[in-house]
Amino acid sequence: MKKKDYVLRILVIILAFIFPFICIAHEGTLESISQYWNTPLKPLLITSNAAIAYFLFSLDKWKFSSILLLLLTSFSVADYPILHNIFAYGFFIVCMHPLYINNRLKLYLVPYSCSLFLAPFGFLYVEIICVSTLCVFHAHLLYLKWNVDINRKKIQKELNE
Repeated sequence: MKKKDYVLRILVIILAFIFPFICIAHEGTLESISQYWNTPLKPLLITSNAAIAYFLFSLDKWKFSSILLLLLTSFSVADYPILHNIFAYGFFIVCMHPLYINNRLKLYLVPYSCSLFLAPFGFLYVEIICVSTLCVFHAHLLYLKWNVDINRKKIQKELNE
């Protein structure tokens, strides 16, 4: 992977991580992240979800999650609440599969799943924990890939000398 690809992925991960906190700081606490569609943050919500969907689509095990994220963004919670919620719940449920099948980083499934205990306090908190967990998971994966790429380059350089 090229350096610009790493930088782009890091920027998307950072955007995804800080987006819920930007929403809360700017508009206060709402029922869910999707409710920020009805605020001036709508363009940021669309842009953020599109960037995240693009990032996830580039990863083999995350394609279905990416499609669901794009669909939940396409059907606003204001105009199509039932479809939007189906795609939103589907997104968070489907994301559990790639977390589960990753042998080295399976522990990320624990905070992701345990976030459901926050549901009585509002779905926004569940979403924040899930999104944060996904961001840290992908940052960890990116770090591991970067280490592999660096080591591969060192070995290749030594072999060529």
